Amino acid sequence: MKPTKRTIALLIRNPADPTQILAVRRAWDDPEHPGLWGLPAGSFREGESTLDLIRRIGEDKLGVDLTPVRVVRSGQQGRETYLLQMDLWEVRITSGAPQARTGGSHGISYYECVEWAPPEILTDGRSKGSLCCRLGLDACGVSS
Repeated sequence: MKPTKRTIALLIRNPADPTQILAVRRAWDDPEHPGLWGLPAGSFREGESTLDLIRRIGEDKLGVDLTPVRVVRSGQQGRETYLLQMDLWEVRITSGAPQARTGGSHGISYYECVEWAPPEILTDGRSKGSLCCRLGLDACGVSS
């Protein structure tokens, strides 16, 4: 039986234009989805709460403070060496402006680029097997 990896992806709507979401492009050396546009996401660490993880994604990966609103979707996907279990949380930015954070340490995935975009930016990622893209498009009402 494969181990389960618990994760959260974030749906952040643009306060100036709610038809847009915050999209992130994964690093080109990302082992699973190099260069794909997706949603900000992170994996739980030992003993970490949902609120802690949401705050860590905001601070470490985007340079913003986030407030959770609600879970909008959940899903799972079998990967080669583990089962991915993901909750998609709608969150709000309470301070700061999102920016790409480069580098990477302690197994943290950073992003090459962040931008406000229509949800359809996630379509390519969905077609290439990205669970966060599938959940994000479903939550935004974009059919396949």
